[in-house]
Amino acid sequence: MSGNELGTFSTWGAGIAIVVKARQLTAQLAYTQTGSGCATQSPWGDHPSYANLMQSAFNAAGEKAWVALASYDFGQIATPGLSAGVAYGQGRNQGNALPDQRETDVRADYAFQLGKDHPLHGLSAGFRYSWLDQDGTASTATELRAYVNYEVTFR
Repeated sequence: MSGNELGTFSTWGAGIAIVVKARQLTAQLAYTQTGSGCATQSPWGDHPSYANLMQSAFNAAGEKAWVALASYDFGQIATPGLSAGVAYGQGRNQGNALPDQRETDVRADYAFQLGKDHPLHGLSAGFRYSWLDQDGTASTATELRAYVNYEVTFR
């Protein structure tokens, strides 16, 4: 695929993030902005942005967005391998017909703590749930994702 197949457009995207870690807690605050010419393009993969959440990448033309995230690793106080987090993002669309939007994501992950010789060593599971509210829509869009991963080590 050549660049000509994407069409002609001009835009830009910029972002900044601040991450603070304190023991098992991680917090992040990010701000992104997209040029008004066009949404940023990513035809060969996902949009690389601090504000890319489950349902919205917050990369529409002229969009200004901020995201706050917090996650906690429960391994030291309760259950080794358990972590959870929440993210909230809000995007305001300047000068286009797209609605402003707000998204909240929650997640829980568990990596099974099994010895290296156990056949299920490397097994992990996770759940993600998301709520997306957009101005001008009567309902909230929700999404649930479940993951199961199994790490295979080649020696």
